[in-house]
Amino acid sequence: MGPIYKVHPDDEKKALIEMLQPSSRKLTKGLIDGVTQTGLIKHWDERGYLEEVVRASDGHMKEAFDPANDNRCSVECTSNNWGQTYVVCSKAPFTKRGLHKHGTLFDWFYCVQGMAKVVVIDDREESETYQHLMSVILSEENSTLLRIPPGCYHGWVNLIENTKLICTGSHVYQDIVKQFGKPDESRIGPMTYGDIWSIKGK
Repeated sequence: MGPIYKVHPDDEKKALIEMLQPSSRKLTKGLIDGVTQTGLIKHWDERGYLEEVVRASDGHMKEAFDPANDNRCSVECTSNNWGQTYVVCSKAPFTKRGLHKHGTLFDWFYCVQGMAKVVVIDDREESETYQHLMSVILSEENSTLLRIPPGCYHGWVNLIENTKLICTGSHVYQDIVKQFGKPDESRIGPMTYGDIWSIKGK
């Protein structure tokens, strides 16, 4: 489980107001610049399988730690430019987590059990995909590593009980708090953009 921070009363009040008011924001569905999906390979034998999730030399990892990248966090991590990895489990079906974004932190998500719908909203005004909405289904059958860059609101809802995601951050949350006095996180209400969580028929 990731670190828990106290929410400032003003931020909590703002989030509650946004949750209760109907959304007037318009989103465009489609891909988002910087959000990547990497297919993973299961290596099977008579015992089961081995599946490599991520390595430091992967291209989508190297970008997060490139000194030329404006989004690179100035915090010196305690583990040589590797942040932290944790498991998040949602027990009851259709539990929403989010929405929040980071200023400098990259996130990677991988589903090891169950199924989840991850929503990503590009909130970077300079981005070519600003205000685009992207939805991705992660599951233990769909072996995909999802990367979300800084500046994009994101959250997820589990479609099956006891869904577990492995989450990796490019930097350690506590290190950012120590240096800047607050977490690298901005939160908004889950219904700020309306119902972006439901699975709709086609």
